[in-house]
Amino acid sequence: MYPSEPVRNEIVAVGVTSVSLTIDQQGRRKMIYIRNTSDAAQVITVSLGKTAVANQGFLLNVGDYIIDSRSELYEPYQGVITAISTAAAGQISIVER
Repeated sequence: MYPSEPVRNEIVAVGVTSVSLTIDQQGRRKMIYIRNTSDAAQVITVSLGKTAVANQGFLLNVGDYIIDSRSELYEPYQGVITAISTAAAGQISIVER
């Protein structure tokens, strides 16, 4: 791990208004894993670089996830990531480095 590399492992509450899941990492992000760990049937929309709008981005049902990493010589998205839920009390688990 490099000194400037972000390290994060947490749960973020997601409701019916857009929330920021991450900040702009300016080239420091090596990997991010985002999973819908809601308790009910909330569908969460994840958006890259803009305010999240329901059903306009990556749609995550409970248990679904997104992984973005440097594997395969691919550069992961470095900007702000936002999310919105179809119902209150949604939650996202994030692992970032």
